[in-house]
Amino acid sequence: MFILWPLAQLVLLLFGARLGLPTASDMLLKAHQLWLLYYYTTLSLRENILLANGSDIMHWWIYHHYLSMLLALIMLLWPNPLLLSEARSKNKVQQENRLATCKMHGVTYNLFVCCSNSKE
Repeated sequence: MFILWPLAQLVLLLFGARLGLPTASDMLLKAHQLWLLYYYTTLSLRENILLANGSDIMHWWIYHHYLSMLLALIMLLWPNPLLLSEARSKNKVQQENRLATCKMHGVTYNLFVCCSNSKE
């Protein structure tokens, strides 16, 4: 499993854009991070149960799995910078379009006011 996930991500990253699947590698990355979070959570729970039952598990091993859980959670929740920059550029274009629309509304309103005042 530890080889299959990154290999599939690499293949989708390299060939996904050609196949029209640019976000498939992101979805696979999130699925991988979710799997790692589940895996390290179950390992930590199991080791805590074994430790409570008197097993001789070293504490650094449990701390390692806690750290791995934290890193998997951070990577799971961390936004993709490429998708964020794309969304920001779309948002910037939308803001420019709104500004242009407001300017046109202002121009037409001023023309309407000027034309209606000149008729009086």
